[in-house]
Amino acid sequence: MRESTWSDAGPAPTQAERRPLVKRGHALKAQLVVGRAGVTEAFLRQVRSAFANTDLLKVRLEAEKADDSERLALELADRVRCHLVQRVGRVALLYRKQAEKSE
Repeated sequence: MRESTWSDAGPAPTQAERRPLVKRGHALKAQLVVGRAGVTEAFLRQVRSAFANTDLLKVRLEAEKADDSERLALELADRVRCHLVQRVGRVALLYRKQAEKSE
């Protein structure tokens, strides 16, 4: 059975939609940190759980080089099914459209 709360990232934000996301991201603090172990299943669960409450997350990437940070950010976005809005240094800004809440 598919988990509908985080199974679909929604459409990728356009350039015009990214601007306000980046602006909102400036005020955020990195809530989660990808450690030296990389993107583990436990970490993926934490990220998915965090997306239950928000559509925008800032994640710190503990990596030796910029290339490693980029690779970690892209892997994280792919495995969590979200969009990488921006990566600056060792910090990634991730976006996933909130699921519609049914009442």
